[in-house]
Amino acid sequence: MPDGVSPVGTGRRDALPPGAVLRDYTVETVLGHGGFGIVYRACHNQLGHRVAIKEYLPTELAVREGQAVHPRSSDCARDLEDGRRRFQEEAQSLIKFRNYPCIVTCMEYFQANGTAYRVNAPQDAPSSSRETHPTGSFAT
Repeated sequence: MPDGVSPVGTGRRDALPPGAVLRDYTVETVLGHGGFGIVYRACHNQLGHRVAIKEYLPTELAVREGQAVHPRSSDCARDLEDGRRRFQEEAQSLIKFRNYPCIVTCMEYFQANGTAYRVNAPQDAPSSSRETHPTGSFAT
């Protein structure tokens, strides 16, 4: 697990609850979290396949109210938006390389609730060169 990322079970009060709907997906559980966001296991509502959804939610810059994410202060707004733009650029890069081994497979990117989300395919089998989560083998 990367430095700064907490595993399941340590909880994060600002995480979306199980059952929360993000576009075509329903959140099932938190897989992990760190200073820049939360990773959820979710299920596609129509197709039934499971994915890992990474939410951009930097704790130093943003706060959640219900499902909505807002800057902690007006001073944080610009940095929050810059980070969201970089998160999107990262998703676009990952989508371009979706069929390469050893790179997280990003299937989709979207914005909702005042923040951004990256939908990653679950990883079938652990590999020494890919990040995996011990309770679900999801790449983050």
